[in-house]
Parts: sequence; C-alpha cells; structure tokens
Amino acid sequence: MQTTPANPEWIIYALLVASAIALLISLTSVITAVYSSRVARRSARATVEQTILNYKNMINDSFAKYRIRGPFAHILKIPEDRLDHYIPKTALFFFQLHLLEYVFRHRDLLHGGDDISAYASWAKEILTPWICEDDELRRNFALFCDTKDNARLDFIRWVQGLIRCEPQRCAPPKA
Repeated sequence: MQTTPANPEWIIYALLVASAIALLISLTSVITAVYSSRVARRSARATVEQTILNYKNMINDSFAKYRIRGPFAHILKIPEDRLDHYIPKTALFFFQLHLLEYVFRHRDLLHGGDDISAYASWAKEILTPWICEDDELRRNFALFCDTKDNARLDFIRWVQGLIRCEPQRCAPPKA
C-alpha cells in the first residue's frame, strides 16, 4: 500500500479498527435485540397462560360456589344426591391439576430440578393416593386424560407418569 500525504497509512488502519469496533457493537446490539425479543415473547406468553389458568380456576370455583352440575358431573353421571360432595372435591382436584400444569409449562424458569422434583413428589405421594382411592376422582382423572381437557398432550403424558392409579390408570392420550 502506498502512503501519500493525502492518504497516510495510519488513517487506513484507524478506519479498519473503527469499522471492526462498529461491527462488534452492531453484532452485540443485534444479539441483545434478539434476546430481548425472546424474553418479551416469553413474558407475554406467560401472562396469557396465567390469564387462562385464572379463568379455568374461576370457572371451577363458580361450579363449586353455586353448586352447579358441571360437565364432568354430567358426563360421569354423578347422582344428584352426591353433587354436594362431588362438586367442591372436583373443583379442588382441578385447582391442583392446573397448578401442576402451570409448573410443567414454566419448568424452565423454576430453580433447577429441585422445584420440579418437589412438585412431582407431591403429585406422586400426596395427590395420587387421594385420587386413586376415590372412585369419583379416579374417574375424573381418567376423563381428564382421555379428553385432554384443554391441556397440552406433553402435560397429559407428564402428569400420567406422576399419577398412576393401577390397574385403572387412564389410557395414554390419543395424538
């Protein structure tokens, strides 16, 4: 490269270094923008999921509060004289399933495997006996699994692995 008074060599190197720095700053900005976009999308999705969960729980709470025969009571043909006991029990059943669903959907945000393990253990050791030893709850769980009841298939498979009522465990969900 020839150096002339109008184009000294150091100016060319300085321009190259400045261009490289500008390129690094631009790449850092693009990476930051992409990451921020993903975080914002994740946050928006979590907000929508939380709103949906709130509505599910409000609906179940309304069935219990107003003692209304809900869809599960109708499908499972729960006798009229059992509704006062069945409705609040089923509402609590669904509150707990919805909690597990929320934990499952946001497992990547929880602190390592310990949080997930704690909920999984709770489902296996506490919920499973409660559900499996009660015919109505066992039938609710089977219907929940069979119909997927507004739950994603991956959650259904996960919760089926946790809550196993042998030999009357509900069949694997249809894809």
